Amino acid sequence: MGRSVRVEQLLPYKIKDVWGAITTPRVMKEWGLQTNFKLMKDKPFYFRDTSRKKELLIHCRVIDFEENKTLCYTWGDKTHVPTLVTFTLTETPNGTKVEVEHSGFEGIHGYFAYKNFGGVWKKMIMFELPRAMEKFNYKKI
Repeated sequence: MGRSVRVEQLLPYKIKDVWGAITTPRVMKEWGLQTNFKLMKDKPFYFRDTSRKKELLIHCRVIDFEENKTLCYTWGDKTHVPTLVTFTLTETPNGTKVEVEHSGFEGIHGYFAYKNFGGVWKKMIMFELPRAMEKFNYKKI
């Protein structure tokens, strides 16, 4: 089961636009990492992290999705037990509530990853995602 990181943010955009921003590779690169993501169940993909001295490929796989509602994928590399990332979108009168849960952090390695990802997801969802949506001219409600 392990530890979980949870982040929620209300964005002043229509749910279909937020969905597009979390599933379109060129937008995902702006608020997260470069990726070859394709929205297909059981489809493997990667995120490319070039922020370190040595480039890191994070191997992932789409577990499930319901368009404009939920997206779930594994997150891991070849040397660690994959964790699970789940996006849940909820339409509100003021826009779209985005909930991200990154779960399955176990053991000592998981503890340090859990501590790191708390800040990473908060920054990406609360600051980088809205900035990327603005950059790509998504229309606010």
